[in-house]
Amino acid sequence: MKWVHTFVLGVLFSITGTAQDLGVRLINGKPVEPGTFDEVVQIKALDSICTATIVGSRAIITAGHCAPNGATAEFKVKGNTYRAKIYRSALFASQDHDISLGITDQDIVGVKPASVGGTAKTGLGITLLGYGCTDVGGKGKIDGILRYGETVVTSFSNFDMVSQKPNGAALCFGDSGGPAFVFNRAEHLLLGVNSKGNIEDTNYNTRTDLAESLNFLKTTASSNQIEICGINKNCGTPTPPGPTAPSCQISASPDSIVLGQSIVASLQVNGSVTEVQIDNQVVSLSSGVAQRTLTPVAVGNFIVQGKVIGAGGVGGCSASYTVKEKPPVPVDPPQCQVSVTPTSIQLGQSVVARLNYQGQVTSAELNGQAISKSGGEIQITPPLGGNYSVKGKVVGPGGTAECLGSYTVEGPTPNVPNYTILSNLCGDNTIFETQVLKVCLGIVKFSYSMRDLSIKEVVVVTYRDGSQEIMPVLIKSSKTRGADQRANQQWVLYANSGVTKNSNLILDTRTASVTLGTTGSLSDVPVAISGRTIKGGQAFNVESLKKPGR
Repeated sequence: MKWVHTFVLGVLFSITGTAQDLGVRLINGKPVEPGTFDEVVQIKALDSICTATIVGSRAIITAGHCAPNGATAEFKVKGNTYRAKIYRSALFASQDHDISLGITDQDIVGVKPASVGGTAKTGLGITLLGYGCTDVGGKGKIDGILRYGETVVTSFSNFDMVSQKPNGAALCFGDSGGPAFVFNRAEHLLLGVNSKGNIEDTNYNTRTDLAESLNFLKTTASSNQIEICGINKNCGTPTPPGPTAPSCQISASPDSIVLGQSIVASLQVNGSVTEVQIDNQVVSLSSGVAQRTLTPVAVGNFIVQGKVIGAGGVGGCSASYTVKEKPPVPVDPPQCQVSVTPTSIQLGQSVVARLNYQGQVTSAELNGQAISKSGGEIQITPPLGGNYSVKGKVVGPGGTAECLGSYTVEGPTPNVPNYTILSNLCGDNTIFETQVLKVCLGIVKFSYSMRDLSIKEVVVVTYRDGSQEIMPVLIKSSKTRGADQRANQQWVLYANSGVTKNSNLILDTRTASVTLGTTGSLSDVPVAISGRTIKGGQAFNVESLKKPGR
């Protein structure tokens, strides 16, 4: 059984039965009266069971997926057995042009062929026939009974016309290759070939009115010297003119509502009618217009169906409308404020950040740490001197609000001279092949009056012989964050010398890769570093940076 996938309608199935799995009857179909559709036959090809339509004395049309090119399909008409060689459209494999022509080795007698004809359009009523299954989902057993049912064309897809109707006919396993008929008086016009569906309420029929289908049938008939009704032969039976079938147009006003509101379906009639229906309910007609008020009970996209019945036949029409959820009652977004106490500290001291907010709030946090109530607070002990901010965030039904509080850390401690380097975070080198013992991140001592000092951070490399080198941090790149919420950053370090390039004296630098993580209530704190030294460009890699002594 072939599977066809689409992002619009979900999973569709080709409607082919098998000799082993004989679930084959049209869903919502009725048995045909004897002698009314003798041109619709059940065929067997290899292990597939399909439906086909006789369209000439030696021609049948079925679905392309029912049998491979060159296979033989067998069928019976009034007790006589016929065999047809299958010619499948060349566009079937690449473009799913799901149509085949079968040519018999002898004339088919005792049956009037259908004619290829009709023009597909949305709102057109069509009649589907097949020997397929009758249960939604594809259950049931074959009983050899041909059934028919009505549906309405709603849209087009590739080479297919798509049809759907509440409680209308739906294709099932074994219906593949059967006809989608329209009628011109007593003439049966083959407008489509059963191809696939969702085995519930939506059908796809390969159109015979497209240039690709007409060219395939004309070319194959010509090369095999056969006649196909509606292609290269007129098989219609002239009938005296009779009453014209009525038609209708229907509109839904308004065409978009919210749940709980109503729409008015207005149907206008063209021609003489004896009965008018809107969504399967008979309505009265006044001055050629009928109306019905509908109040949907669910959200979604819907179609209202109109039907007009007269002496000349039946006409159908449809209109679409949308039902949306009721909009929520507007809620003002919350607001927040962050206060930091004290606002200036020495390195090694702590501050307390407090969050206050107004409005409806479902969650709140400070520096990414959740707090439960207004007035919640966290304590922060910064590892470095400088200017800091504390970020608050509140989320509520009305939206999200963020707020900031700031404070200054003067450092390092006042009992050392200015420009003293204080190692703050250190770790051992994991590359034992080099002479690097450990690497520390240091800060430069400065007083509050020197808070605009340009270089405040350095990288200190300690070798195994006890010697050290210092590389000031010149530039930090923007952060890139990984799936584990850690951030990566590139630092440009001054290598304490200059190099000449193209007659220009430029700073000699090294690049270090720094990983930022979370420590306590602080986020984006350096936790790992790798790079190269000044002396000999030796590689180092520190996987865990911690405060000295820990």
